[in-house]
Amino acid sequence: MGNKKYLLKITIIGALGGLLFGYDTAVISGAIGFLETKFSLGVNQKGFAVSSAIFGCVLGVAIAGYIADKIGRKKTLLITAFLFAVSAIGSAIADSYVFFVVARIIGGVGVGAASMLSPLYISEIAPAEKRGTLVSLYQLAIVLGINIVFFFNYKVAQFSTEAWNIETGWRYMVGSEVIPALLFFIALFFVPESPRWLSKEGRHDEALSILSRINSEEKAKEVHQEIKAALGQEKGTLKELFEPGLRMAMIIGVFLALFSQITGINAIMYYAPEILKSAGFGVDSALMQTVIIGIVNTIFTFVAIKYIDKLGRRTLLLWGFNIWALVAYSNFRLCWLFCNVFRADSLGVDFRNFPNKNAWYCYVFSYYGALGWCSFNFAIHTSFIRNGRNHDVLDIYGKCYNTCNIYL
Repeated sequence: MGNKKYLLKITIIGALGGLLFGYDTAVISGAIGFLETKFSLGVNQKGFAVSSAIFGCVLGVAIAGYIADKIGRKKTLLITAFLFAVSAIGSAIADSYVFFVVARIIGGVGVGAASMLSPLYISEIAPAEKRGTLVSLYQLAIVLGINIVFFFNYKVAQFSTEAWNIETGWRYMVGSEVIPALLFFIALFFVPESPRWLSKEGRHDEALSILSRINSEEKAKEVHQEIKAALGQEKGTLKELFEPGLRMAMIIGVFLALFSQITGINAIMYYAPEILKSAGFGVDSALMQTVIIGIVNTIFTFVAIKYIDKLGRRTLLLWGFNIWALVAYSNFRLCWLFCNVFRADSLGVDFRNFPNKNAWYCYVFSYYGALGWCSFNFAIHTSFIRNGRNHDVLDIYGKCYNTCNIYL
């Protein structure tokens, strides 16, 4: 029981990087409308204010693996927590568009680094039979972070007038991230270093001691021997990932990264309130709908976590994308029918505006619900490659993921 509690504590703290990932990514959705008015942003400026953090993500992913190999996973995660806090404070006090964008890019570096290091850290700590479930907690933390900030944005927007939100409210939205960032920074002092990194550095006694707290003593020795064997087989080059036996896994991993973005999930997350407002919802109503969207996503993420190790990654992934495709097509067809077939002159009611709101509303709910089944790409990527190459897998995955995100 003690081992389970210790493992759960480590996993939860490691997964806080995911919570900050979700928080930092989604916080802009509630603030961007007020920022647009505050700084008189054009269309391109508005788009870059939202996407600027993603440019930082690409940089964060590119350098995180190298730094983590040099100074350790734990110290690098501490740096990411610091970057999140700096970004939150900088964004909140920004007095110009350029200042805000720079602060968001700094936060993006933290997001990119955390998106690679948090699941990597958990995968290197977790026993093989529990790895899928525990790494999926990272994804759960992401959607929880999204939910928290959606709700916080909603409450801030309700607090006072629109004029107050334009001048001050958005600062509370983006600045609130400093709280989970400090929590993550402090909590990291209560977790150990990755046993794999310790073994790589020749600190075998420390690595074995940590493994013994997670596993039985006999199992810890077995896992430690596996780690040492894997380290001995490494060539230390990216070329190794494209050798027969690993090449197909890498190709599949890259396509998963691309498809997870092509679906448009992040575009919806960034602009959900703006899209809903353009469909006719009021500001409060649009922000409230984003809260409900996040809740539905969270519910299906819990379902995914429950079954990921029982049914397998591939089965849930196929079910998730098939459900998403079916529901997306059905709702688009419903919207088309309402807007183009059912007319006021035939039914006595003008459906042309009403269904635009409700069909899109239903579509987004189903969209997030279906994609909840596919909310464990990180678990899939960390299980593709044998122990020792996960950081390179996540590096490549992160670059593909964020580059596609920038393009969209």
